[in-house]
Amino acid sequence: MAVEQIGKTVEALLMALSASKKETKQVIYDTIIESLDAQEKKHIQPYSYKNNVVTLHIDSPTWMYAVNLKKNQLLKIVQKKAGIEAVKDIQLRIGVIK
Repeated sequence: MAVEQIGKTVEALLMALSASKKETKQVIYDTIIESLDAQEKKHIQPYSYKNNVVTLHIDSPTWMYAVNLKKNQLLKIVQKKAGIEAVKDIQLRIGVIK
């Protein structure tokens, strides 16, 4: 009986932690998208969020340069909305935009 209760408690705890992580990730992605103008949204897409680092896929070196100039401003906006500890850095990579 006690083992079942511990199992249910651990499962509930893991689900809550997972939901919190997904929620933070979604807040970060939404904040990034909201911070981009219409033209930038066509060329930039959030790709991953691991170890407090957000990776953005960008479709060309030209846009990579433009976003790199805006990266610190974007990082400050995301940190303000999601928390300084939630995002330590934003990485830029050339990738396919879907």
